[in-house]
Amino acid sequence: NIYTTSQQVPKMKISAVVLVCAGLFAAALGDYECEGKPTYKVTLDGKWTAKTTGRDYPSNAHWSPMVGASHKRKFRLFRQDKKASEGVVVVAETGNPATLLEELKANDDVGNTFVWGDGPTFPGTSNQEVMVKVSYKYRYSSAVSMVAPSPDWFIGARAQLCDRTTGKWKKQVRKRGNVWDAGSDAGPTFASEDMPEKKRQDIAKIDGDKDHVFYIEGLRRQPRQAVFIWELYKE
Repeated sequence: NIYTTSQQVPKMKISAVVLVCAGLFAAALGDYECEGKPTYKVTLDGKWTAKTTGRDYPSNAHWSPMVGASHKRKFRLFRQDKKASEGVVVVAETGNPATLLEELKANDDVGNTFVWGDGPTFPGTSNQEVMVKVSYKYRYSSAVSMVAPSPDWFIGARAQLCDRTTGKWKKQVRKRGNVWDAGSDAGPTFASEDMPEKKRQDIAKIDGDKDHVFYIEGLRRQPRQAVFIWELYKE
C-alpha cells in the first residue's frame, strides 16, 4: 500500500517523538536534574549585636540550637502570613528543637533532618555548623533558630541547592536570616513576661517594623541579624 497522510502513526512512535521533543525543550531551557547525594555544611553565622538592635539589647543574647532539614520544593518549614506549626512555635518560644524534629521526621516531604547538638550559643555573633545530605528529590533545605531571649521570635531561611540551569550542585548559597514573629506571644521586648495571644496570629516579618525593638531609625535597610550558609562539603 502507498502511505498517505490519512494513515495513523503508531502510538509508540508518537510517544517517543514527544519524549524526545520534551527532552530537547528542557535542555534548551537549561532544566537539568542534579545527580548524586551530596553533603552540605549548614552554618548559622550570627551578626546580632547592640549596634544591629534598635533598643533593649539583652546582655545574654544568644541563638538556640539550629534545626532544619532537606526537603521537597513544596514543603515550607515556615511561611509569612501563615500559621506556624507547633514545632516552630516551641523553637521560637523556648529554643527546644525536639517537637520540630518530630514533625519533620514524620513528614513525607522531608528528606534528612539536622540539629546543632551542643546547646545554645552565646553571644549573638556566635556560629553553629551542621551537616545534611541532600538529593534531587530533596534539593531544598530550611533552617530556624530562636532569637533568645525573646517572646516568640526566630530567624530562618530556605535555600535551593541544585542549579537546574547546569545540572550541578551549587558550591555555596547564602541567605539573610530574617527575624520572624511566630504569632504565639504578644510580648513587645526581649525580656517580656509571657503574654500568650488569645488567638494564634500568622507569622510576621519583624525586619522593618518601626514599632519593634530591632528597628533602627534612619536606615534604608535594617541590619541583618544572621546569615545562613549552605556550602557543598562532599559530592
